[in-house]
Amino acid sequence: MKTSALPAIIGKLSHSVQFLKVFSLGLLALLVIVATGLVSLLEREPVVVVTDSDSRVLRQVALPKREIQIEEALRHYLDLRYRWDAKTVAAQLKLSESFIAPVSLKAFRSAIQSVVQFSSSKGVSQRLFPSEMKIDLTKRTAQITGDRITAIQGVRVAAALKLGLDFEYGARTRENPWGIYITKETEEGL
Repeated sequence: MKTSALPAIIGKLSHSVQFLKVFSLGLLALLVIVATGLVSLLEREPVVVVTDSDSRVLRQVALPKREIQIEEALRHYLDLRYRWDAKTVAAQLKLSESFIAPVSLKAFRSAIQSVVQFSSSKGVSQRLFPSEMKIDLTKRTAQITGDRITAIQGVRVAAALKLGLDFEYGARTRENPWGIYITKETEEGL
């Protein structure tokens, strides 16, 4: 008796189909798991890390306080305006011009011209260390107290300084990303 090979072929084929069905169901289950994970990740709120201009992480609040940004801008201005030596005085004061209001720029340039000449010829250096800043947003003024160290030909003198700054808001630029511009500067020794 000769048996036909057809039942053996059909048996192998049905076994292969069963294997493909199980494999397909396994892949479908994996696809559902991955899709569910992806949807849950997409529904999450993004993590936002807020930093200041020096890449320090700020604590999260609804909006950054205006006083903090103004204080940061004024500290940057004070570093440019009052931290120099005989070699860098012209460059530093030129950089500080980016914080001066356009209406006050001409007066500022004429005032610092004598400072640049005197400092360059006498070897003067200066550092300002602000200790307290009081910012009044309604009057747009800042009262700054601190210590100034001035060295003339190697002789150092420390003095208390009280500085009043009037400011206004303006356009933000690369040099002045805060948009704070000084309109008036008054200085008194304590």
